[in-house]
Amino acid sequence: MTSRGLHRLIPHRGGRRKAVMLGVIGTTVVLGLGATMVPLLADDDLSIAVVADTTATAVPQDGDNSVKTTLATCPAPCDGNPRGAREAVLTFLVTSLPANAVNVRATLRVHAWQKFQATVTAHESRLDARAARPVPAPLGAALDTVSGVAKGFNEWDVSGLVTGNGIWTLSLAQAGLDSRIYWASGENRNADLRPRLAISYD
Repeated sequence: MTSRGLHRLIPHRGGRRKAVMLGVIGTTVVLGLGATMVPLLADDDLSIAVVADTTATAVPQDGDNSVKTTLATCPAPCDGNPRGAREAVLTFLVTSLPANAVNVRATLRVHAWQKFQATVTAHESRLDARAARPVPAPLGAALDTVSGVAKGFNEWDVSGLVTGNGIWTLSLAQAGLDSRIYWASGENRNADLRPRLAISYD
């Protein structure tokens, strides 16, 4: 608000009283602007949507996993099939980190609809998350493990891989339960359930 605008808000009064009122209103305006700007300046968190995901499997009957609304994980044997292992593969494109960002912390968040007594580990991956049905390959370095799948979002610390801007691909591998667990994919109709990469930095 300009000085002229402030003057229009105040009826004609003595010089001293008018100056005091202008000072009070001016301070209020500045504080109001400050309160609006502080959250924007203090919020260094990013939420990155998955750009591609699929389920890696050697089971041809699974079809095109890159367009399904769910991802699946399962060890071998899976549901009695010795070649039925499945891995969820996810790729994220990070472009918004400032060049001077330090202490980057990245968390993978993927939604499951039920609780399971299973262990799921996030790994580095060289698989193509755009492929219809990539064949499972030897797993990359383990990043973090969830012991016991929760209903809702499950989280893995993947800061060991995601260190800045770039294209990052991860896979989820399951152990301890020889049956499939389904997860929401980037194609899920409910956008709130889709996989995300949460990033914070200093």
